[in-house]
Amino acid sequence: MQYLVKTDLGFTTIEGQSITAVKEYFLDQGVIASFVLPWPFDLKKYKKNGGLKDKECHDLFFQLSNLMRSTGAIGTSVNMLYDRLRVTQPISFKHGSKIRNLINKLVILYYRDKFKKYILFLKSFKEDVAAGAELTKTLKDNRFDEVVIAIINSAIGDYVKAFEKCAEFFEAKQKYKKGIMDALAYPATLFFMLYVSFFVFIFYVVPAFAKFFKQFHHLAKGTLLVINAFTFLKAYYIYYTGLFIIIVVLFFYFFVMDKWGIKTKFFNALAKIPVVGTLFQYEFLRYFAYEFSILISAGEHIVNIMKFFKENTKNDFYRQKIGLVYAHVLYGYSLTESLQIANFLRPQDIHFVASAEVSGTLDSAFMELSKTYEQLFELEVKIFKKVLTGVSLAIVIFFIIFIFGGIYLPMINGMLSMR
Repeated sequence: MQYLVKTDLGFTTIEGQSITAVKEYFLDQGVIASFVLPWPFDLKKYKKNGGLKDKECHDLFFQLSNLMRSTGAIGTSVNMLYDRLRVTQPISFKHGSKIRNLINKLVILYYRDKFKKYILFLKSFKEDVAAGAELTKTLKDNRFDEVVIAIINSAIGDYVKAFEKCAEFFEAKQKYKKGIMDALAYPATLFFMLYVSFFVFIFYVVPAFAKFFKQFHHLAKGTLLVINAFTFLKAYYIYYTGLFIIIVVLFFYFFVMDKWGIKTKFFNALAKIPVVGTLFQYEFLRYFAYEFSILISAGEHIVNIMKFFKENTKNDFYRQKIGLVYAHVLYGYSLTESLQIANFLRPQDIHFVASAEVSGTLDSAFMELSKTYEQLFELEVKIFKKVLTGVSLAIVIFFIIFIFGGIYLPMINGMLSMR
């Protein structure tokens, strides 16, 4: 059963037979558990990379690489980093302002929590290394990315280079996520502002105008149409907003669970959209090319690399294509032929890979492909933003004309007629 445990290092979860057995386990480790509670949820299922962010993982492996270069021993490097982080604590300063003190306290709590995650990971890492366990055991226990585990497995003793590649991987992953968020943040912010503006109009602006127009005996049909339309929208606002939320929730439920193959169908449809489809394709291919370059340079065989991508790609649309590439590579086709059959890369990229496969420079070739797709992705993002800007501007112009023609113009004419 899963148990939630509170120690001096913070909260954690652990498998155990009983509360007493869990407490005894921590006492054997020299740690006192403040309390132990049965916990029905497996938090570790959702806690990847030891709870560390991509930037923190990059810093961790970067430091391990530097220490390994100096000491030449994994155990010594991990112990040095563990001891350094354990004694490093953020310093608290007192200010005259209560607000500054509150902000300072929140910052201190954040960094202490970050140090706890580092220390917990390094403590288990140190213990596993001292016990002679495989280097990847701690990484697997803390649910690190499969690429990281594959890099460490392929290190063949050169852990300085392996840790460097792990640091590079998390740096690229952070950049990949940032690219996606930047692409989605703009339209999300744009439509949120439009929604807020619409909300303000139906609840505050239009009702105020409606009160003003009550003094007029005769109103233009356009004015009545606008006021009645907004009154209707206000009256049923909760219902259609709730319906929209339900539709979104149901869509994501079926999308995540992949009911009736909806996820694959969605990405197949998305791939056919001129701007949006290429946007997501280039971003995925950029990440794929980078990971392929990392793994091939670490000494992994092409068959194992494609098998890795097949097993770890969550996007069904790309997993099917990768599965096709893997099947052909497994049956003796060259990588170039397999990519061409699966229609996985652009024609010019296939020729680029073919030359690299002959010369044995697939690692540098795929790294260059990653940079190429990064540039293409950034170009598509610019086009995507311009298209959205044009659409949103058209909506705003229509809205302004609609409001001006239905409310402002009749109001001006009415005020002039009152003279």
